[in-house]
Amino acid sequence: MKVLKQILPHWSISVALIAVLIASSSIISTTNKSVMTVHASTTTTQAKAPVIKPGALVSEIVKVDVIDSKGNKITFSAIKGSTLEAAMKLAKVTVPTTDELPMPLSTVLENDMSVVLTATNETVKNKNIRFKTVEKEDDSLAEGKTKVAQKGEQGKKEMTYETVVANNTVQSTKKISETTVQEPVDKIVLVGTKVKETKEVKEVVATTAETPVTEKVETATETVETKAEAPAAATSGRTMQVEATAYTGGGITATGINLNDNSKVIAVDPSVIPLGSRVLIDGYGEYIAGDTGGAINGNIIDVYVASHSEAISFGRRALTIHILN
Repeated sequence: MKVLKQILPHWSISVALIAVLIASSSIISTTNKSVMTVHASTTTTQAKAPVIKPGALVSEIVKVDVIDSKGNKITFSAIKGSTLEAAMKLAKVTVPTTDELPMPLSTVLENDMSVVLTATNETVKNKNIRFKTVEKEDDSLAEGKTKVAQKGEQGKKEMTYETVVANNTVQSTKKISETTVQEPVDKIVLVGTKVKETKEVKEVVATTAETPVTEKVETATETVETKAEAPAAATSGRTMQVEATAYTGGGITATGINLNDNSKVIAVDPSVIPLGSRVLIDGYGEYIAGDTGGAINGNIIDVYVASHSEAISFGRRALTIHILN
């Protein structure tokens, strides 16, 4: 009896309370699984319970949940006041090589806690870089004509992103680097600036003779021989003032002209200028009345040009035209 009295003060709880503690799964884990297994789906595993010495109080036990980056969870019990490292070692819980702890292993366990592991992944994405179109004037190319001197090529760049995952959920994503793998190549378009030379012909009309008169006339460009027609023939042409705009885009006109082959075309109101007429525009040369348009009514013409920028530059202007036939 004397020996029994010496032992009892060292026990802080009764044998019955120890039995209750061991039976309580919410305080002390009782399964035999001891190593976290990582699966594609979320799982929960209890670690082997650490050895709880006789006399341990309920207040001295803490529960620890360890959740890896893929959402797998393992639960074990530990002695309050022990370090996280010691508790995990005793419960034989290891951290996957791809994951990181959010706190140091020296953290002291004071209360129940959840340890959520994180994984940091890097991904590389490719993106195209658009090329530029550069226009250059070329005096060897006829005015209004264009020619592609160099084809454009897209460039490429690589972008590296860092993604942090916890509990099978992406927590953050940020771009950490960007590298140009291939520089884009500009598309070069030559724009013609060469002005087409026109022959200036003066018509000499005999006012008294009934028969044609032939004479030489000196002009600013060259000497040409012209025949003066009889007075009635001098009125065969028609001169008029028009309002002119410009259009572009290629294609086939209302009269079947391919604008990619023949750009000297104007759109007209057929009731004013018959389709197929040769029309001389002061300062621009001779065109064919070969197209129509919904907005072309009355004394309005639309001059075909080779590029969008040229059409914008042309704008709207008043011109003098001569219908030759």
